[in-house]
Amino acid sequence: MDKALEARLRATQLSSLPGVALRIVALAGESDPEPNDVLAAVALDPALTARVLRAANSALYNARGRVRSLNQALMLMGVKGVLNLALGFTFRHLLAGGAGHARYWRRSVLAAIAARETAQRVALSAVDESFIAALLQDIGIPALAAAAPEAYAREVGEPECHAERCAAERRAFGCDHAEVGAWLLTQWGFPDSLIDVVRLSHDPGDGPSGRRIGVRCVAVSGPIADICLEPDVEAATERAWALFDRWLGYDAEVLGAVLDALRGQLAEVAILFELDAFDAARLDGIATQARRLLAVRTAVEVARPDDDADVPG
Repeated sequence: MDKALEARLRATQLSSLPGVALRIVALAGESDPEPNDVLAAVALDPALTARVLRAANSALYNARGRVRSLNQALMLMGVKGVLNLALGFTFRHLLAGGAGHARYWRRSVLAAIAARETAQRVALSAVDESFIAALLQDIGIPALAAAAPEAYAREVGEPECHAERCAAERRAFGCDHAEVGAWLLTQWGFPDSLIDVVRLSHDPGDGPSGRRIGVRCVAVSGPIADICLEPDVEAATERAWALFDRWLGYDAEVLGAVLDALRGQLAEVAILFELDAFDAARLDGIATQARRLLAVRTAVEVARPDDDADVPG
């Protein structure tokens, strides 16, 4: 990232965080934050407290209205879980009202849930980190748009798919929003582990040692979210499955289960993160189409001969 772009980024509102957010970020960066410190930080903001409690009682955690205090929420979600939700709600408030931010935030929230659901099936140790990394993986989009609004609108605009957006950003700015997002998280004092995941969110490669599968859960989360958002469901499903197979190596049935879980949470997620409501009928159609495509993939996988099998010649 060149110095001129960095200077523009430093001049935007996103380059600094409000006090409560800074405290929560600092706690998120600690290896073992004290529960009482987390509760005290969240309790400083009554609106944030209310949102955390609502989340604790939502379909995300299946508490069914039994959580009535931050202490109970902490017991249910764990320290990292509470911190991650608090960060998510804080960033939603920070981005509220920005031009074009609604579409970006919609994808980010869907990706965070997709990463969490994927990690719960393939990497339980990475659930908390996957959620917040996926939520913040595209924070560089509004940052770039704020730093160079005319150039971003002219050179990048609103491409049909995420890969096209990244390519257009690289042509226009010499970097994409994953690199910008990692730079922002560094300025805000996020832990290196989270910064690495955001930086590698488009191309995880082998990933950092010890966190490889968590990085890959985030890498597939955006394409999974795109199945719900892009007009061409078949193309989006094919892209998501190709990456899911490439980076995680699980069969299509696992991706189908992630999609089912995501769809089941969307109504409450939309309320929690202040998203426009999802069209239930359209989602049913998307789910049916995606499931049908993944069933074909599963059948192909089952029919494929093992590498070691004797294939008639």
